[in-house]
Amino acid sequence: MRIYPKREVPPNSQFRHWRVLYELDGPFENRNRWFECECDCGNIRSVRMDYLTNGKSTNCIECSKKYDHLYKQVPGCKRDIEDSHAWECWMNMNNLAESRGIPVCKEWREFEPFLHFYLHATGLSLGDVLRGRTSWSYYHAERINKEIGWQPDNTVFEKFVTERARHKPTYAYWYKLKAKGLLDESVLDYKTFVNIFGTKSGDMTLARHDILLPHSKTNSYWIKRNVRREH
Repeated sequence: MRIYPKREVPPNSQFRHWRVLYELDGPFENRNRWFECECDCGNIRSVRMDYLTNGKSTNCIECSKKYDHLYKQVPGCKRDIEDSHAWECWMNMNNLAESRGIPVCKEWREFEPFLHFYLHATGLSLGDVLRGRTSWSYYHAERINKEIGWQPDNTVFEKFVTERARHKPTYAYWYKLKAKGLLDESVLDYKTFVNIFGTKSGDMTLARHDILLPHSKTNSYWIKRNVRREH
């Protein structure tokens, strides 16, 4: 029988909104371990260890009921608003505002008014937000005028594209050119190719000033595909 070492959970360990105070003395039923924890709101409750570590319990019941009226509008939705992309967008905005000293309007200090504006601006439904994330629903808040803070008339939402997704078409395009022997020795390395030409976007393609020479820093430039060159 393999014996696994007992997991150490030191005081002040943070599990989402729970802060561990101390471990309760056992033994308890089914050999469970229990911890006395403090929620961000100040409530102190006893929480099972497996509920802490697997995210089944993220905060106290009082905090969970805060958004009950939202969940009732979408039957069968996942009961954790903090797993939604709208919450992540709101948190990223507040974290950026705090770290850089950018003001946020008083209305958006609470999540729900921000959520209503988010739904209106992105065209998503409440069901889209509460039923979890999808590849097309990542947005981040951008200020139109960088001189002032986040507020409804100065905020737009742009789709967020991960670095991996942005590089995928570029890598495939570079690999295709390399396989056909159309790249100069100076751009055979992928990182060098990106540093010189940037990442491929949309229907752009590399054209050559002299088609008898391979692609290089001085011989290549981006144009839209199927667009005839003037020279």
